[in-house]
Amino acid sequence: MSAGTAEQLRSAMVTVVEDGTGSNASIAGAEAGGKTGTAQHGENNSKTPYTGKEVAVAVVIEDSGAERSEVSGNGLPAPVAQKLMEAALGKA
Repeated sequence: MSAGTAEQLRSAMVTVVEDGTGSNASIAGAEAGGKTGTAQHGENNSKTPYTGKEVAVAVVIEDSGAERSEVSGNGLPAPVAQKLMEAALGKA
């Protein structure tokens, strides 16, 4: 991957957390980026954040018939990812 393409990807992932569907995964004092999963009802929903450090987390949630807003990227997965990343970065 070229440096330019890598920067576009990094920027897009940061925007997901700063201004998009992953805002509940933001981490005070750290640049965080992520990709919320796209899934149909009844399938797994996920959130994959990064902080620009050597730490990455993947959260996969089986919705088991729950309301989509409860288990979608910014619902349950983002806060779980946030807590895991904060612990990994010593910010918990």
